[in-house]
Amino acid sequence: PSTMVDWVLVEVRAANNESQLVAEKAAILLSNGDIVDNTNNYNGVRFNCLDASLPYYFIIRTRNHIAVMSDVPLIANANNLHNFANPATIRGGSTQLSNLGDGNYGLIAGDYNSDGVISLIDFNGYADDLSQINTYLDSDLNLDGVVTVSDFNTYLPNASKIGVFTVRY
Repeated sequence: PSTMVDWVLVEVRAANNESQLVAEKAAILLSNGDIVDNTNNYNGVRFNCLDASLPYYFIIRTRNHIAVMSDVPLIANANNLHNFANPATIRGGSTQLSNLGDGNYGLIAGDYNSDGVISLIDFNGYADDLSQINTYLDSDLNLDGVVTVSDFNTYLPNASKIGVFTVRY
């Protein structure tokens, strides 16, 4: 879609064993923050393989932000949309999101290697790609297609941030 910003990976974990991966699916992140199913632009992400009567944990992963996980298991049905940009609805609360200053929250940028920890390794990835333009790189932390000092300024306040245990590799 013309409002596409990037793609995300949505993981589904068992409610009784959050380390057990049940399903995963790629989806499209829109400029308004919505995530849509990449096969039919359904508002949300549809998993046909899930039992609609059972609860599951859901994780949202991106290429260069700390992943987030639902705080509690959720029933997977078409009427149950979950807001992953609300600190009250994710594991770890506000420590796992970035306050955007306008009443909204977003994922914490800077996790270049997607391991759930923003560290010097992530900075080194950014530094190796500095001055790249019109590219799709993990070091483009603000997703504008250019790797500049603006991406470093996105990384710096998030250095040393750590995702909750279940989202780390």
